[in-house]
Amino acid sequence: MCPRSPTTRCWFASRRRFFIKSYGAFGLLAADVLRCLGRGSLVLRRMLGLGGRRNVDHEPPKATRDLIASDLQALWRGEWRLSRERRTS
Repeated sequence: MCPRSPTTRCWFASRRRFFIKSYGAFGLLAADVLRCLGRGSLVLRRMLGLGGRRNVDHEPPKATRDLIASDLQALWRGEWRLSRERRTS
């Protein structure tokens, strides 16, 4: 369940550092929840034929799952706490 490529891991780590530094762990959590809700809304609208271009999907398969998995792995390793401590000092 880890991200597939070094580029993807780097992008997820960079995104995580930005949100934690700028908005704290709660900001990262809020961004992830809102992203999942938005993606879920798009998928649901496509299934119901209510919107979204059907043939255009620029997001890699399983990107949302990989994003959440990468954040959970960082939480497990303690990267969220370390980032918060660096931000306050």
